[in-house]
Amino acid sequence: MLDAQEVTGSSPVSPTFSMYTKLKKIAIINYRAYRESIESLLESGYKVILVKPFYGNRSYIASHADLQVFPFYRKVVLAPNLSHFTLRQLVLFLKSSKDIVIGKSFIREGYPNEVFYNAIIVGKYLVGNLKYLDNVLIDMGKRYGFSLVHVNQGYVRCTTIPIDANTVITEDLGIFKKLHSIGINVKFLQPGFVDIDGYNYGFLAGGSGIDNNVFYVNGDIDLYPYKRELENYLKRYRIKIKSLAPGKRPKDIGSILFI
Repeated sequence: MLDAQEVTGSSPVSPTFSMYTKLKKIAIINYRAYRESIESLLESGYKVILVKPFYGNRSYIASHADLQVFPFYRKVVLAPNLSHFTLRQLVLFLKSSKDIVIGKSFIREGYPNEVFYNAIIVGKYLVGNLKYLDNVLIDMGKRYGFSLVHVNQGYVRCTTIPIDANTVITEDLGIFKKLHSIGINVKFLQPGFVDIDGYNYGFLAGGSGIDNNVFYVNGDIDLYPYKRELENYLKRYRIKIKSLAPGKRPKDIGSILFI
């Protein structure tokens, strides 16, 4: 398991981490997420895998999980230049090395070279910019019977988060229109109120993840202007919001992925 010292690179995340006995799923998150967010996920019983910058890059978003990792149910599709640190943790935590699939496309700084694995699954659909999605990911989608849906936005998972098999929340109007046209329930949220390193603003989808009917936020949802609107929408699906870092503005760190 992750050693608490290894999680932060300094002092232990939690003195009681070794006492946790009911670990649930794996949470994959940027190592630059709020320290409180990492601690909270550990305390909630998750095996936490930290994503380090992909090789050959030290840009602000080089450690964003949704650029390097695509959860495919209990499998994961990985960029071939994923850091060895992150790969070692995945090998340790996953039940079998067969659950790891290595893509063909090496991610590099700058669009479109960052979006080869940035997609979402909504019910029977695999949604992404099909001009740039990695061929391994596309082939897996076809093999497992998913219909491929093209959208012009390359940063699909950064801007859009699936709620259930027929529902998403997005901060991209193009994705909103496309998914609505094929019968997906889509909730649009105005972008521009989430922090991100190196850019003017980030997206709530890029600073959150959903598992076990909980919407986890890297930050404090009370500091998000559309909190009430989001809460009311998620109540329809019996999903609660959990602020992982109370008192800190929501921050886009490349999504929190669960497998």
